Amino acid sequence: MLYNNWRDKYIAVNSDFLIATSSKLKNLLIDKTKISPGKIFVAYGGIDLDNYKNIDKSEAKRILKLPLNKKIISYIGLFKTMGMEKGINTMILALKNLSEDVIMAFIGGKDEEILEYKILAKENGVLGRCVFEGLKDFKEVVLYEQSSDVLVIPYPDKPHFRLYGFPMKVYEYMASQRPIVYSKLELAE
Repeated sequence: MLYNNWRDKYIAVNSDFLIATSSKLKNLLIDKTKISPGKIFVAYGGIDLDNYKNIDKSEAKRILKLPLNKKIISYIGLFKTMGMEKGINTMILALKNLSEDVIMAFIGGKDEEILEYKILAKENGVLGRCVFEGLKDFKEVVLYEQSSDVLVIPYPDKPHFRLYGFPMKVYEYMASQRPIVYSKLELAE
């Protein structure tokens, strides 16, 4: 359906009810499948704000053993989706243009992805200013968000990122009460 896959369309058409995560996605489902709008309910994502008790940034840095005297710009989430790069390379390349008191943390990658991005960072002379970590449990994710000065969603301008969803990390980042830098993409309604 969304990816021109007959199985997805078959499932959508033959389902009693569908849930979409945005009005834009609902409209795309209707356009691609011609099913009744009444079969689709829109349920936006959400988070439990109790998980985001704003802790002191310095304390979060201490717990995570991050430098206290550096500004931290972070991307927290899977490094790739369906094999597609999510913009981490852009962040790494930008780091060489930022002040030496800025580091970047990339949290949530698979081992092979971390290695790939470490090589890119090394080739660009910024490996020493990058922190790469694998998947973390939710409590650690919140700590990384709280340790950050800026949280980034660097998605490339590709149909998948433009059309098919609204990442939960937006809600998490907002709950962290940190500035957010998000690629200028057409947002889901």
